[in-house]
Amino acid sequence: MFRIPQQIRWIALALISAALLGDVANGQVRSAGRQAQSDRQRLNDEFRMAAGFYEREQWSESVAAMQAFINRFPNSAEAKVAFFYLGESHLQLGDLPRARGAYQTFILANQGHSLQERAVFRVAEIMVRLNDPQATRLLQNFLRTYPQSEWREYALLFLGNRHLQMRELESALKIFEIALRESPQGPLADNMRFGLASAMQGLGQLDDAARFFAMLVDAEDFEMRSQARLRKGRISLDRQEIEQAELLFDQLLADNLSESLRAEVLFFKSRAKIQFDESAAAELIEKSLALGLAHEWQSVALFELARIAFERGDSASLERHTRTLIESHPGSEFIGPVIQLNTRNLFDSKKYEEVISFVSQHRERFSDWQDQPVIGELLGRALYAKERHSLAANVFKKLIAGNKDADNDQKNTWRYFLAASLLGGGALDEAKQVIRSLNWDALPVQAATSWHLLAAHVEMAAQDYEQAFNHYESVLKHEPSAEESVSARDGMLKIRIMQGQSADVAQIIEEHFPDQQPETLTPSLLGLANSALKSKDYRTAERLFGIISHLEPPSQYRADGLAGLGWIAFEQNETTKAVEWFQQTLVEFPDYPRRSELQMTLGRIAEQNSDWEGAAKWYAQAAENSNERQHIYSATYKRALALRKTGVANHLKVARELLTELARQSEAEGLRVYVLYELSWLLQQAGRAAEAQIYLEEIFESYPNSTVWPDVALRVAQFRFSEGRFNDSGQVLAKLVDDHRSHEVSIRARMLSGQIAVQEKRWEDAAKLMSQVAKESTESTVRNQAQYWLAEALYQQNDFAAAFPAFYSLSKTKGSPSLKLAPWIDLRAGQCAIHLGDWQVAFELGNSGQTNYPDFDRVYEFIFLQGRAEFAKGDLDSAKQTFQRVIDLPGSRKTETAAQSQWRIGEALFLQEKYADAVAAYYRVDSLHDFPHWRAAAMLQAGKCQEKLRNYRQAMTLYSNLLKKFPDSEFAEQARKRLSALERQVRVDRGDKTLFR
Repeated sequence: MFRIPQQIRWIALALISAALLGDVANGQVRSAGRQAQSDRQRLNDEFRMAAGFYEREQWSESVAAMQAFINRFPNSAEAKVAFFYLGESHLQLGDLPRARGAYQTFILANQGHSLQERAVFRVAEIMVRLNDPQATRLLQNFLRTYPQSEWREYALLFLGNRHLQMRELESALKIFEIALRESPQGPLADNMRFGLASAMQGLGQLDDAARFFAMLVDAEDFEMRSQARLRKGRISLDRQEIEQAELLFDQLLADNLSESLRAEVLFFKSRAKIQFDESAAAELIEKSLALGLAHEWQSVALFELARIAFERGDSASLERHTRTLIESHPGSEFIGPVIQLNTRNLFDSKKYEEVISFVSQHRERFSDWQDQPVIGELLGRALYAKERHSLAANVFKKLIAGNKDADNDQKNTWRYFLAASLLGGGALDEAKQVIRSLNWDALPVQAATSWHLLAAHVEMAAQDYEQAFNHYESVLKHEPSAEESVSARDGMLKIRIMQGQSADVAQIIEEHFPDQQPETLTPSLLGLANSALKSKDYRTAERLFGIISHLEPPSQYRADGLAGLGWIAFEQNETTKAVEWFQQTLVEFPDYPRRSELQMTLGRIAEQNSDWEGAAKWYAQAAENSNERQHIYSATYKRALALRKTGVANHLKVARELLTELARQSEAEGLRVYVLYELSWLLQQAGRAAEAQIYLEEIFESYPNSTVWPDVALRVAQFRFSEGRFNDSGQVLAKLVDDHRSHEVSIRARMLSGQIAVQEKRWEDAAKLMSQVAKESTESTVRNQAQYWLAEALYQQNDFAAAFPAFYSLSKTKGSPSLKLAPWIDLRAGQCAIHLGDWQVAFELGNSGQTNYPDFDRVYEFIFLQGRAEFAKGDLDSAKQTFQRVIDLPGSRKTETAAQSQWRIGEALFLQEKYADAVAAYYRVDSLHDFPHWRAAAMLQAGKCQEKLRNYRQAMTLYSNLLKKFPDSEFAEQARKRLSALERQVRVDRGDKTLFR
């Protein structure tokens, strides 16, 4: 907290007293009347109270009292002066913006006041503390305006430090030199020397800087002394005076330093240790960071920790420090170097995928490879190692194009990997261009063999065998490694064997391997054969495996030859031959190391021939003969699938047991999702749906990226739907509808979503979803079901014109969506026809429905259709009989259709003017049925009949009852009008003349 010097406080108090004894007294003399004296007394009292708080350094109370005084007496002379003390009080409380405002108000209101100079200085000081860009200009103006100010030394110090902060070192140097010339023994002289030394240090004037810092190492001020020792130690460090630097740092650490300063000292001590004890240096850096090392040094410290971790092979620490540096200091100059360190570490650890991911993640930190060729090369080599040849080739092309000034060895390394990547990606012409443009004579001897070997591989791939042969020969002439020698020898043999030049093969063997017997060459021949098989060069592979298979027993290589011939046949889909070769291998060599692999393949061949039992047997043998757990699990899983395909009850039971056991094996994690999936089907098939659902839920929750997930999610949604959990089902379907892994599952998901919309009567949503399914599904059953529900949704939205052709076409289509929906299709078509007035179609559908669906629990609806058609065509007697049939069916008696049928019998009688019979029919609607709409309609129509029969009282009673029981009915208004008319008529009949008043 900045404290106001005692001298200033005395001046302030003197001014306050003067104001009170001078201006106040004069004001009292001038005042007239008792009220004026009272006001002045209150002004004086409040000003004394505010001054008292200020004098006692009660800053909060001083602020409140001064502000209250200013508010109460804003126009008084004392109020103008009070702004200065308000600013001083705010300053002591650390409220710099309010302090600045108060000082500025004082300056504007008190031009020429004795405190004006102090207020101007205070404003400049506050701007410095607020780090405001205007601070420099204000300090310069203060020094020009008040060259003899008692605050000049402070202003010079602030200005010099301001230049230091802005890295304007020459200006800072000049300011501090002026200050020291003016006040070499002043109270701030040490501060000036420290600033001068700091400017010199920044300008590289280390001797002078060290001399001035040395003057301050024993300063009375603890902070000054500590900072001087630290700076002098840093200079000693820069001069490689390690012992002197460490001595100063140790002296500092023995003092009671603040945590921030201790952190900085520890950091620089670590830099003194780093050259000869990196472990100790790392420990010091960690401590400095833990104490809160200043932000400007944190990125340096983190990089040093990362570098030390790299040197010590501590990958975890390197990764941690790299991540912290990137996240905490994204603009640091050390980002590129630390990324390079981490990339090199990952590459050296052969974590190629992590190299690719890490560099890709931070690729935006360098726009091209010009500034980061090492990272570019490591990325390219990682891509090459992972056989992403096209991407690797692009990286090496950019490296070559973007680094024209790279040395020849580096460029040749990039060209080598470019050619190898082009070869791996099948870009043979480009690879040959790189190879053939090479200056072979300029290659270092140590690189010649690898280049010739690569050139040979390129020429081999391009089928230029003689060029390849020459390069292989060159490899053998350049002192190759054992691995390179084998590769070159095998290449030469392969070329001559492939060309059928047996004499040259013999010559190669004699020339390069004079002491070897044919048997010892078999590994090379086998390697060539496997290489040819891998590259699908079946002609070469067959020739080589044929040679090996004719070796005399007890050679184990003969088994490899026989098996190799089997693999060639298998890959060329000659499965009969493959089975013969594999079985011959297993018979002759029952202990053949790869027998499990052969048995797995025999199982696959049996599957291709739908021999599920045979496949299961081969897979069982493969599991028994394997020593690798994952191979055993895979064979067991395939055995279970084969047993399931047989459909035999005992086999299904064994399959369930095998899969259940696999599900318990934690090592089978890679297979678990498929094991659970197949097990769920078997359990479902065995009627154990609840158990199956447990496994399906696990797959759904734990394996969202698996290939079976869409089907599983659909089954989970269907299960929840079947339980009536529509919301839960909808949540699953929401994840599934846009899943593009399975088009048909996506369609079925929309179908089920549509069915949920149907259940929830969201007909617009149902129509949209069912329309999509009907258009996209390739399964006729699914498509027809969707078309039905689309038509139903249109029907429910009263769009009968669109619904009718959909229902009608479905009713004429062979293979309805389902037996359950078939009668509904004809019924809905007939109901739409009624709404559209197509009575003939309605009549036909009503008749055919009764014939086609006699056991339909709503067959009465078809009878009702017939009755509606007869009624509309005027055949009222037939209609009455038909409606009575509806009513008489046991299943219809409590339905709305029965109520409407009874009402329509009344309507037919009404139209036939059989009003008494009609009344009886309408009364049955009200007494036998509980459907408000039809009861209200029946009451209205019965009332009309009573009017026709001139039974006006009965009619009025019916209308009154309708209004009382069904006031909100659509028939209420008509009943009200008719009742009103009858009441008027009754009054007229009585001779009541009041109606006409």
